[in-house]
Amino acid sequence: MVPANNASGNYFMGRPNGYDSMQDQVSVVSLLTTLGTVVVNSAGTVCTSDAPAGASAITVDFKVGTQSFSLVRNGQTVLTGTSLKAIQNNCPCGLENFNSYVGTVPLDSTTHCSLTALIT
Repeated sequence: MVPANNASGNYFMGRPNGYDSMQDQVSVVSLLTTLGTVVVNSAGTVCTSDAPAGASAITVDFKVGTQSFSLVRNGQTVLTGTSLKAIQNNCPCGLENFNSYVGTVPLDSTTHCSLTALIT
């Protein structure tokens, strides 16, 4: 890494402290009116978990690439969505800040269930 202009005050060289304690995982919280199966597709690796009515959470290891999520009831997909940000193996801006990303499916509030994913 080479020195850069620090006019923004948001630049440092190398990885920040704690980089080695980060968990490469997607956590999905389901808020359901009736039970269902939560499906997490992390760049082609699919994990499923039965979720009860109410609030519950699952955590799966992530892979580099697109993250998508769905809810299945009685064999039918009733809710599905894809993260607006894919997990990358590089830092396009050159700054490693390890911020978590949160997305919600659906993007509106017209349904009676939701999935929220926290990528850390």
